[in-house]
Amino acid sequence: MAPLSLRLLASSTALLGLAVICTPSLAQQQTVYQWKDAKGVTHYADAPPAQTYKKRDINARSGTAIKVVETKKSANDVSCDKARNNLAMLRGQGPVGIDNDGDGKADGNMSVEQRTANIELNEAMLKANCASPAAAGNGNN
Repeated sequence: MAPLSLRLLASSTALLGLAVICTPSLAQQQTVYQWKDAKGVTHYADAPPAQTYKKRDINARSGTAIKVVETKKSANDVSCDKARNNLAMLRGQGPVGIDNDGDGKADGNMSVEQRTANIELNEAMLKANCASPAAAGNGNN
């Protein structure tokens, strides 16, 4: 009978070999998300964006698309995503900028009262229009 260390080495080698054999079959497909921004620039990512996108399942070996599915998000879905993101930012610890003159740049930071009012507004919007206001309202998104 072989010593214990040799049996452990043989077992470890067998497990490693099995892992190497199984790994290629698991990594043959990769999902990529594609979308265009407001300026028409095409973007790719490994996570879906908040707007309409194409989901592409790619063969990792050949680099060709296996399947392409276009997913359209409704205006309501986009609004709900924005409200959830706003809540997360408003509930955060950092300052929240406010654009008073509409030039797209923050002119100052929201006061505590403005933050509270915006939190209430976003919570009400989620409750009235979105499928999962409870999940969005707790800041754990």
